[in-house]
Amino acid sequence: MRTFTVSIWTDAATRIAIVLVLVFWGVAPLWAQTEPEAPKPPEKLYNGWQLSLYGGGSLFYTNGEYNGVCNCDFVGDVTSFNAIFGSSVNIPVHPDFALYLRAGLNNASTTWSTARTDSLTSTGGSGYVLSDMTFDYHLLNVDVLFRLIGSMDGERVYIGPSFGIVGRKNVRVTDTELSSGLIRVVEDGPLDVDHSLRVSMIIGAEYAFVPMKNLYVVPAFEVDYAFGKIIQDRSSRPNFILRPTYYKLLVTVAYQFL
Repeated sequence: MRTFTVSIWTDAATRIAIVLVLVFWGVAPLWAQTEPEAPKPPEKLYNGWQLSLYGGGSLFYTNGEYNGVCNCDFVGDVTSFNAIFGSSVNIPVHPDFALYLRAGLNNASTTWSTARTDSLTSTGGSGYVLSDMTFDYHLLNVDVLFRLIGSMDGERVYIGPSFGIVGRKNVRVTDTELSSGLIRVVEDGPLDVDHSLRVSMIIGAEYAFVPMKNLYVVPAFEVDYAFGKIIQDRSSRPNFILRPTYYKLLVTVAYQFL
């Protein structure tokens, strides 16, 4: 009788042990999955070699005067908007300093208007004439900038010279007779002056975002101010004094490969 009772208890204990082992094997992986992982250290950002593309808009501000052959004088300030784009490279020199080289296209166009009383071609009499001048100014810019980095994922500033190779500097002037609607082209050709290179100073501020590893998205604002004016100061017409200035909003997308 005692032997039979011990055997029953032994069998029961064995079964319970087997059940506990099976339960442990099934539950242990679940415990392992629910345990929180140790936090990963943040990715360390550093000033490295970057290739990038940039684009945006520019406020083209022109100040001065243009005295055309039609006895029309365009004086004052005019503004227009245009798109700009290009590519750049960031060359690290120091952890907080880099050489920032850019090349891009900046094709701007702006329009002046003025009115006067003059002789009319359509009737031979006199009347009101509206004159419109369109100034096209196309540049291939090469910028040599020095970038000071406050934070790789934060604020930076940059400054440096810009060399604009002038591709187009065209002036088109039309006269419109208000009484008859007759439109006459008075001038249409390049500025009558030796001007093939625009040298200016760029000062800018930017803020970098890092949406993923090695990828930077950098909005920026900058001012591009020319050292000199475009001048033709002869007594005969046309003569002019013009200073184009740019205020730019840019977005740069850069990839760091070293």
